[in-house]
Amino acid sequence: MNNFYFISRNFVEFGPFLGEEIVNFNKRHVLTDHDYIRSQNGHNWETVAQWIAEGSPAKTTAKKKASAPAKKKISAQQAGKHLD
Repeated sequence: MNNFYFISRNFVEFGPFLGEEIVNFNKRHVLTDHDYIRSQNGHNWETVAQWIAEGSPAKTTAKKKASAPAKKKISAQQAGKHLD
Protein backbone atom coordinates (compact mmCIF):
# COMPACT_ATOMS: atom_id res chain seq x y z
CA MET A 1 0.00 0.00 0.00
CA ASN A 2 1.30 3.44 -0.89
CA ASN A 3 1.57 6.12 1.75
CA PHE A 4 0.34 9.50 0.66
CA TYR A 5 1.33 12.87 2.09
CA PHE A 6 -0.03 16.40 2.03
CA ILE A 7 2.03 19.58 1.80
CA SER A 8 0.97 22.88 3.33
CA ARG A 9 2.26 26.21 2.07
CA ASN A 10 0.88 29.49 3.40
CA PHE A 11 -2.05 27.62 5.00
CA VAL A 12 -3.05 26.02 1.69
CA GLU A 13 -2.97 22.22 1.55
CA PHE A 14 -1.78 20.37 -1.56
CA GLY A 15 -1.83 16.67 -2.31
CA PRO A 16 -1.97 13.82 -1.93
CA PHE A 17 1.56 13.00 -3.09
CA LEU A 18 3.69 9.88 -2.86
CA GLY A 19 6.78 10.14 -0.68
CA GLU A 20 8.98 9.73 -3.76
CA GLU A 21 7.29 12.75 -5.35
CA ILE A 22 8.01 14.91 -2.32
CA VAL A 23 11.66 13.88 -2.29
CA ASN A 24 11.79 14.75 -6.00
CA PHE A 25 10.18 18.15 -5.34
CA ASN A 26 12.80 18.81 -2.68
CA LYS A 27 15.68 17.85 -5.00
CA ARG A 28 14.30 20.24 -7.64
CA HIS A 29 14.01 23.03 -5.02
CA VAL A 30 10.25 23.26 -5.47
CA LEU A 31 9.79 23.16 -1.69
CA THR A 32 10.90 25.82 0.80
CA ASP A 33 11.94 25.85 4.46
CA HIS A 34 8.45 27.11 5.29
CA ASP A 35 6.56 24.16 3.77
CA TYR A 36 5.01 21.53 6.03
CA ILE A 37 4.08 17.89 5.49
CA ARG A 38 1.78 15.34 7.11
CA SER A 39 0.82 11.78 6.28
CA GLN A 40 -2.60 10.98 4.85
CA ASN A 41 -3.89 9.75 8.21
CA GLY A 42 -1.77 12.02 10.37
CA HIS A 43 -2.74 15.19 12.15
CA ASN A 44 0.75 16.45 13.06
CA TRP A 45 2.57 18.73 10.65
CA GLU A 46 6.36 18.88 10.43
CA THR A 47 8.64 20.81 8.13
CA VAL A 48 9.66 19.09 4.94
CA ALA A 49 13.30 19.50 6.04
CA GLN A 50 12.56 17.55 9.25
CA TRP A 51 10.74 14.87 7.29
CA ILE A 52 13.65 14.47 4.87
CA ALA A 53 16.24 14.48 7.69
CA GLU A 54 14.34 11.82 9.64
CA GLY A 55 14.59 9.46 6.70
CA SER A 56 11.46 9.91 4.67
CA PRO A 57 9.84 6.66 3.55
CA ALA A 58 10.95 7.28 -0.02
CA LYS A 59 14.56 7.58 1.08
CA THR A 60 14.57 4.58 3.38
CA THR A 61 12.96 2.21 0.88
CA ALA A 62 15.17 3.13 -2.05
CA LYS A 63 17.66 0.43 -2.92
CA LYS A 64 21.27 1.29 -3.55
CA LYS A 65 22.47 0.45 -7.02
CA ALA A 66 25.05 -2.30 -7.18
CA SER A 67 28.41 -1.08 -8.37
CA ALA A 68 30.29 -2.77 -11.16
CA PRO A 69 33.25 -4.88 -10.10
CA ALA A 70 36.59 -3.10 -10.26
CA LYS A 71 38.76 -3.80 -13.27
CA LYS A 72 41.78 -5.97 -12.61
CA LYS A 73 44.96 -3.93 -12.67
CA ILE A 74 47.99 -5.34 -14.42
CA SER A 75 51.52 -4.06 -14.35
CA ALA A 76 53.26 -2.60 -17.38
CA GLN A 77 55.51 -5.67 -17.46
CA GLN A 78 52.48 -7.97 -17.62
CA ALA A 79 50.93 -5.80 -20.29
CA GLY A 80 54.12 -6.08 -22.36
CA LYS A 81 53.94 -9.85 -22.25
CA HIS A 82 50.57 -9.78 -23.94
CA LEU A 83 51.88 -7.62 -26.75
CA ASP A 84 54.68 -10.01 -27.79
